[in-house]
Amino acid sequence: MKKIFRIALVTFAAAAVAVACQKPAQDQKQDEQKEEQKPEEQKPAATTADLYVVNTPGWEQPAIWAWGGTISMSTWPTDGLDPEADKVTEGGKEYVHYVLGEAFIADGIGLLVVDKATSVQTVDVTGLNIKAGDKLYYEIGAEAGADGKFALTKVE
Repeated sequence: MKKIFRIALVTFAAAAVAVACQKPAQDQKQDEQKEEQKPEEQKPAATTADLYVVNTPGWEQPAIWAWGGTISMSTWPTDGLDPEADKVTEGGKEYVHYVLGEAFIADGIGLLVVDKATSVQTVDVTGLNIKAGDKLYYEIGAEAGADGKFALTKVE
């Protein structure tokens, strides 16, 4: 009888160890499944937009000058918004990338691109309705027009 009791006790102990070893693996698997099932709305909402500009004339210090919304720029051209990165390649084109902060997220925004080094500029682009998460693509013309300003054309 003692022998049967010992065998039962050893079997019970072995089963308990096996269950204990499996539990952490099951807990980890459940945690991974919960993480995968997080709803999309838990991701932080975008608060900025991106502007990509092809610098065709090769300006030394291209910057964005803007107005409307809550944008505040006071000193021409030094208050212009500098690029986030000098060059970004997308779709086979090389762009200068600007991150447009919350002040740009509004209706009726106007902007132009200015070369801070020489104060030459593009024509104005007005009436933009910029939303958080937008990606805007523009290209500066190769030569200035009769007014001394370069074209700024939306890239489709």
